Amino acid sequence: LTPVYFDAAVRKIPPNSVVLEVAPNGIFQSILKGSIPKPSVSISLTNRRASNNVQYFSSAVGKMFNSGLQPHMQKLYPTLKFPLRRKMLSLSPLIKWDHSECWTVPEPPMENGGSVVEINLAEPTQAFYNGHKINGQVLLPTSAYLLLMWRALAKNKETIMDQPITFENLEFKRGIFLDQHSSTKLTYSIHTSGSFEILENDKSVVLGNVRFEESETFDMETKFSKNVKFLEKLEFYDKFIQEGFEYSEIFQSLSEVAIHGQWAKCFWRENWVTFIECILQFECFANNFTSAIFYPSRIDKVSIDPQNFRDKIYATSSVEPSQVLILRDEKLKLVSCQGIEIRGIHFKRLDFTQNLDNNKIDIESWSRFNTLITHKLSEQNITARYIALNPDILDQENYDPTKNFNTSKNYCKSNITFSGIGSSGEKIMGVLKYEDSTSQCGPVLTWRVPNSWSLSDAAGVPSSYATAYYALIIRGNLKHKESIFIQCGASAVGQAAIAIALSINCKVFTTTTSKAETFNLLENFPNLNSENIANGKSYLNFEKLVLSRTRGLGVDVVINSLEGKYLKASLRLLAEYGRFIQLGNANLNNYSSIGMSIFLKSVSFHGVPLDILSRCGEQDRLQLHNLIEEGIQFRVVIPLHAKVFKMAGLDEALDFLGVRIQAEQVVLEID
Repeated sequence: LTPVYFDAAVRKIPPNSVVLEVAPNGIFQSILKGSIPKPSVSISLTNRRASNNVQYFSSAVGKMFNSGLQPHMQKLYPTLKFPLRRKMLSLSPLIKWDHSECWTVPEPPMENGGSVVEINLAEPTQAFYNGHKINGQVLLPTSAYLLLMWRALAKNKETIMDQPITFENLEFKRGIFLDQHSSTKLTYSIHTSGSFEILENDKSVVLGNVRFEESETFDMETKFSKNVKFLEKLEFYDKFIQEGFEYSEIFQSLSEVAIHGQWAKCFWRENWVTFIECILQFECFANNFTSAIFYPSRIDKVSIDPQNFRDKIYATSSVEPSQVLILRDEKLKLVSCQGIEIRGIHFKRLDFTQNLDNNKIDIESWSRFNTLITHKLSEQNITARYIALNPDILDQENYDPTKNFNTSKNYCKSNITFSGIGSSGEKIMGVLKYEDSTSQCGPVLTWRVPNSWSLSDAAGVPSSYATAYYALIIRGNLKHKESIFIQCGASAVGQAAIAIALSINCKVFTTTTSKAETFNLLENFPNLNSENIANGKSYLNFEKLVLSRTRGLGVDVVINSLEGKYLKASLRLLAEYGRFIQLGNANLNNYSSIGMSIFLKSVSFHGVPLDILSRCGEQDRLQLHNLIEEGIQFRVVIPLHAKVFKMAGLDEALDFLGVRIQAEQVVLEID
């Protein structure tokens, strides 16, 4: 007999496999289930003891489908010949609705102006979009969204597009790349209030407000010096081409641009999209945003008077009829021309998928942080040993995993917290702001590390506690025995804020998202009342808890880092004369309305962006230094739990930083 090496064969089955037993009885099922590596699946096609093997086989095929296989069931049936016989019965009468149960059918509200528009590059009227490319891909221009809503509003109002129109609070969520071979569908709706939204694949693209209204505009000085140096067309657009922009002739309408961005001349080609897009190009250049791919993220206001625009450009005799003079005022954040005024244009780096095949680059031969931290800090001669990675490093505007952290194109604007050794051998910790050309920190932003602390423990202390002290004491003016609500208490800044508030006998309310976070908070802060910890996943939960515990009065200070309904709920917790502190950059950049009724309580609002420690005044920085010195002395400032990564594990550290709720510091050890 020929032996069968069953055990040896089973050992070679990899995990996540689907094992089919082709046998009349399936006798190996019990052995296979105990031998194959999990989570593999074992399926028997037949079973001698089954009462109906056809049904058993069909069930086995279903298990194959559930396991990810694609068996072709049509192979089991004879081929159907067409045309069918006249007496062939229809299947449709056999299918009937089951009305024995009642089901609720939601009806989405209808909005005025709700419609769908298709953009097809093959259409003659839309083919000019092919001339607006980035890295070879066609990007829908920002101005195209404005024209889309302009036409939609005119259609709703049953009027022509010669009326003055005003756009406000425009927020561009993301860019849309157009397919050369298929159409792109955009869904848009205009509410009766004038607010509108544009969607693609049910994802928000643009938000804002639009209305037909003649808006008041600034009187701009029309004189400009002829002695000002300017760039001609080829020189100007060469700067954009170097960064991957590909503009056709119709999108290259700027003929002359002042080198310092005071004015520009632009050709009018009877196309609103290309003309407004060239104004945005001018503003991008004036803000020195031509060294990377930048895209408008917000525009405060756009006012267009089309009749006034046409009357003035054709009546002007100082320049050619088809050429328009564009003026810019840096102080007013304003760019305008005859009949058009745009205020408050904000840019962000465009999220663009690049070719990541950097096969010739060895991660261990360079680092995104080496050039930042290996040289000594010039003013105090400190050699950094550890740095704490803050969550804002992962912000799309700041972090690019394909580029070195030292390049000017990375635009890292976050504070950097470090610990290291001074020239005299003493342990130092501090906060500095990263600059393209230098890394420096003044004496008020460094502290001596207590002997009982390790350098890895100290690395995460300055940023968390300095931010918390700045928010609570300097901006929030938190006083002895006041009440405070701290959103996300398990975060690093949240724990620092709890420690500071408890040190001055304040009544602290906070939120967590899990029992583990609650347990850790109570273990770290024994004086924290467990009944004052709410479930942060439900805004109704923490709102009810705080208002019931304060008898409806609310709290004196609110520290919030969330947005949307959580922001609105946190606002409702403010007592009279309360102080509301909003942390973070992303939320502060959004157009979120809070209403005027909240001011009847005589409350105040303060924004604390991520880089505030490097932007605040000298007096505030000196006060921060003294507060942390005092906090260390009285054991209010204590190290938070930190997870340390080696330099070689930088990517792992960034991944860990991205998936964790920041209940612990992520610290990088410098080799």
